[in-house]
Amino acid sequence: MVTAETQSQPIIRVQDVTVAYGDVVVMHDISFEVQAGEVFVILGGSGCGKSTLLKSMIGLNKPAQGRVLIEGRDIVTAEGADLVAILRRIGVMYQNGALFGSMNLLENIGLVLEEFTDLPRAARETIARTKLKAVNLEG
Repeated sequence: MVTAETQSQPIIRVQDVTVAYGDVVVMHDISFEVQAGEVFVILGGSGCGKSTLLKSMIGLNKPAQGRVLIEGRDIVTAEGADLVAILRRIGVMYQNGALFGSMNLLENIGLVLEEFTDLPRAARETIARTKLKAVNLEG
């Protein structure tokens, strides 16, 4: 959660992250920060490590070394309830296969609210419609 204390801190801080598959190092000493409200792009050709880096940032792959701080909390060393609390603050949208084909777009967006809140259906739909309108997909 962003507070007055954390507003000056980056929302995401990647510090000296090295990623390896076994003995093969594929990324060495990656560091950067993303401030709240900032648009940050990781850009590169096919196979250069974008997805590998992102998987390390969201806890799917543990880096060989380094830290990934989300709102000041280290996702690399977090476990149990602490890890769940961090993961609930982030979202991932994959390039392909991101939606459930058996559901419409509104239902796909509302699924997370249904799963993780006690909001009534009407409130979930209102929030989902608001989010879709924000990205010009309300139709």
